[in-house]
Amino acid sequence: QIRIAPDVISCNAAISASRRSPRWESALELLSSIPQRRVAPDVLSCSAAISSCEGGDNWRWAIALFGSMPRARIAPNVVSCNAAINACSGGRRWQLALALFGLFPRLRIAPDVISFGAGISACEDWEPALRLLASMPQMRTAPNVVTCNAAIHACERGAEWRSALALLSSIPQLQMAPDRISCAAATSACETGDRWQLSLALSSSAALSSAATPTALQDGLPPAVSPRVPWL
Repeated sequence: QIRIAPDVISCNAAISASRRSPRWESALELLSSIPQRRVAPDVLSCSAAISSCEGGDNWRWAIALFGSMPRARIAPNVVSCNAAINACSGGRRWQLALALFGLFPRLRIAPDVISFGAGISACEDWEPALRLLASMPQMRTAPNVVTCNAAIHACERGAEWRSALALLSSIPQLQMAPDRISCAAATSACETGDRWQLSLALSSSAALSSAATPTALQDGLPPAVSPRVPWL
């Protein structure tokens, strides 16, 4: 009978598979068992285990795992940072998520578009969400429709309808097409801000069409509520 000793690759694959199971704890159990198998965990092992902690109060485990990486002489990378930010976002700990985002320079890690999307999505306050979005070009990361949509959702939560509409109108100028999520979030922001006429106008405008053009989108918004956004 042939016995094949597990290596770090097979252990990482098992952790990644278990994080998608209903029992997220199994990913942590596998991670803790790696040294017993005479295998050294690496950054992929930790990142996969942190990702298993996304949702509910599991964010505490994610932070504990992330904080233990330097002690284990495992340098965090952008994937492990993103996983920790997502876990805090899922646990509605948006200030902690932003604090983790602030560690990128200290860790000498360049955030990617996924990092920004996770950080912006975590924000329950529209102002830090817009600041984070506006900082993307300075960090040599181009905004995409996902990051813009996340910022519009933050404006929706804060009833900041003007900024939501400004973001919506800026998407075509960034050489991207707004999607139904963009338009629905901006429409909802108008409703939350008691701007029902704008909400109805936006709902019936060409902005909700998948073939919306920059001109059609701008025509759907009154000039007074189409200010320039920071990066344009």
